[in-house]
Amino acid sequence: MNKIGVLLINLGTPDAPTPEAVGRYLREFLMDRFVIDIAKPLRWFLVNVMIVPRRKHRSARAYQRVQMPEGSPLLVHTRELAKKVAERLDSHDECYVVEYAMRYGNPSIKSALMKLHSSSISRIIVIPLYPQFAESSYRTAVEETKTRASELGLADRLSFVPPFYNRTDFIECFADHVRDSVKDRPVDHLVFSFHSLPVRHLQRFESLISMTTGTPFRSNLGWDAPNGSGRRRRMFCEHWRERELSGSRYRAHHSSPTALKPWKRLAFAAATRLSRRAAKS
Repeated sequence: MNKIGVLLINLGTPDAPTPEAVGRYLREFLMDRFVIDIAKPLRWFLVNVMIVPRRKHRSARAYQRVQMPEGSPLLVHTRELAKKVAERLDSHDECYVVEYAMRYGNPSIKSALMKLHSSSISRIIVIPLYPQFAESSYRTAVEETKTRASELGLADRLSFVPPFYNRTDFIECFADHVRDSVKDRPVDHLVFSFHSLPVRHLQRFESLISMTTGTPFRSNLGWDAPNGSGRRRRMFCEHWRERELSGSRYRAHHSSPTALKPWKRLAFAAATRLSRRAAKS
């Protein structure tokens, strides 16, 4: 029976919540040309002289606050997701081998591909765990996978699952997660937060804007758009792009959510990666 490999790719995490491990992780992450798309000598200077020496200590403290007994939350949940996916696929007639990898850090994409190769798989379905497309997330995962697969003679066996931000099953799963999170809490506004991107990235891919719209989620949840009156639940989906020098305020590219008064009860959702919850749906 032919074996089909499934490779789940997440962003990455340091090997340990220490300044040394965080520094290694940040260097690998920030030296990626799809993350900081400037000339390599300037990128090297910014990363190794200006950014990492200062950020590694602060970031290490942040990782220490969220560290779980089993390890980094992202690693633990990705491992659990891979296990759940394997369990779901076991019910199919075909034979699947599921592995997971991190674009930065460990387990690496190359090590996961080597495991799949040793299992004598006939093809590999690669799933970058990002609903939306961005060069600094989806594309870099795809390019790294192609490069490492070519080194192992697996390039012709690859197929990639495209961004799934508009897939009905993803929308329903995420909407259910939001409902469960706020069902026992009074909420006036739901604010969707997306990871920031350089404006030049957005200008190269205008479709990115449409990928961050919350309209499908709003329809599924049955909540209102931001305009209108009354105290019904509403959703705000703004495109935040520029951080002000004060470091504490943000400006919206299109419009500021002026209706978000300090006394309003808010809930925030970040639909930027596939949740482990999806494996249970």
